[in-house]
Amino acid sequence: MSYDNWLKMWLWILGIVLAAMIGFLVYDTYQTRIWMNANNCQKTSQSREYMYYMTVISGNTTIIVPQIGTEYLYVCDNNQTIWWYGE
Repeated sequence: MSYDNWLKMWLWILGIVLAAMIGFLVYDTYQTRIWMNANNCQKTSQSREYMYYMTVISGNTTIIVPQIGTEYLYVCDNNQTIWWYGE
C-alpha cells in the first residue's frame, strides 16, 4: 500500500473513533437526564467550581487554556444526590 492509502485509512479510523466518543457522550448525558427526571431531582443552592482544559490550535502552536465550570447539587426523591452542570 502506498503512503496515501495508509493515511486515508488512519483518518477513516480516527473519524470512526471520534464519532463513537461523541455518540457515547450524547448517550450518557441523555441517560443521566432521564434518570434525574424519573427520580424528581431538584436543584439546590449548593454549587462548586471545577477546572478543565481546552486546547487552542493555531498553525503549529497548541495552547492549553484552563477553563472554570460550575456544577450544581441536585437532591432526588430516592435520597440520592448528584452533581450536575446543567440548567
